[in-house]
Amino acid sequence: RPAVAEEVALEAGAGELVLGQCQLDDLSPLAREWGLWAVRNLCAGSMTAQERIKQLEPVEPVESPELRALGMRLEMDHKTGKLKVVRNNEMPQFS
Repeated sequence: RPAVAEEVALEAGAGELVLGQCQLDDLSPLAREWGLWAVRNLCAGSMTAQERIKQLEPVEPVESPELRALGMRLEMDHKTGKLKVVRNNEMPQFS
């Protein structure tokens, strides 16, 4: 793999862009798998890409409609960066 292409891709934010695809999507169920494959290819043999990913820090949990429907939400411990599922005070809305 040409190092120049790898460097250009990383500088353009390819690592963050590809990581953003590593989530489940009901409309495109294979998008996550392609995203994981792209992360693997980007990081294979690239210490620069691996270090950039290691330096990323969680910002906040993404709200999940599925959890909200169950009356739950994610909370993040900002000291450890770990997530936990907690109950909302309101009752779930079932349709």
